[in-house]
Amino acid sequence: MRSSVVLCAGLATLVSGCEQTPDRNAQALVALRPAAECQSALPFFGHVRYPGDSLKSGQFIPAEGSIQMRNDGGWCSIRHQFNFNGALSTPEMTMLDPPAHGQVVLGATEGRLRLAYQPAPGFSGTDQFRVRLASPIPEEIPVSVVVRP
Repeated sequence: MRSSVVLCAGLATLVSGCEQTPDRNAQALVALRPAAECQSALPFFGHVRYPGDSLKSGQFIPAEGSIQMRNDGGWCSIRHQFNFNGALSTPEMTMLDPPAHGQVVLGATEGRLRLAYQPAPGFSGTDQFRVRLASPIPEEIPVSVVVRP
């Protein structure tokens, strides 16, 4: 089964229009029923500056998200606070590669980035998707998903 990517226009049944504030798709994201079992993470990523170092000599940590969940018809979300040069931000996200066995909603709620994933009915196994974070230094974020029956 090929997945669908649910973006603002595809959620007409949940919201009447897109959020134009830092909390994008907030109404739709809050309306999603959470999965009973969901573990998700998007650890710190980007350039790490050490005292006295320039940005170029700092360490770069790539972005990589993960979701582990049970397929009970619910959604599993990654919530992430994005910090750019000491300021919290919720930059736009766009889908680069959609999941093969589920759907994704992208947005921001309560000042945090949010990626929500729902597997296709009956699916168990591994899936993945990739989003682009439009910050001053764009990041591509791969997300690996493990779905249990």
